[in-house]
Amino acid sequence: MILLRKGRSTANYTFWVTADGDLSAGFGAGGTMHTVTSTTPVDDGAWHHAALVMGTELSLFVDGDLEDSASGLPASADTNGADLVLGDVLSPVTGTLFAGAIDELHISSTTRYGAGSFVPERHATADSETLALWHFDEGSGYVALDSGPDGLVAGVIGCAWVAE
Repeated sequence: MILLRKGRSTANYTFWVTADGDLSAGFGAGGTMHTVTSTTPVDDGAWHHAALVMGTELSLFVDGDLEDSASGLPASADTNGADLVLGDVLSPVTGTLFAGAIDELHISSTTRYGAGSFVPERHATADSETLALWHFDEGSGYVALDSGPDGLVAGVIGCAWVAE
């Protein structure tokens, strides 16, 4: 089940929950796909903090611990013209949508997490390196408002608001 995807035919990235309940992320560019997978299952009914760091390395953190990394990513890849989508269908054949809750999405211009462990923030705060930050606290309606500098609006389609 896809948590997040963005891309076009020349470059794309995807963040998903595998059939085994682990998190996986992939970045593809120039005909090469780099993939990382967690060892911690996230389909246990508990809240989990997931962080994906992309630069020349792809790093996946779950609950503050580095779970996997892959090196050799290209220095840059153009995905800016593509939509950012949360909870999409992984396969048009199965039609499986993300079945869970997403509390926040924080997109930054810098690497926030290094090689070690960290204590995840329960409620992120926008700062000078925030590109976008959605708290998904609206509770109703068809839009989620960005707390980042650009005040982006996300359409909320085909999902339900849940109380924390």
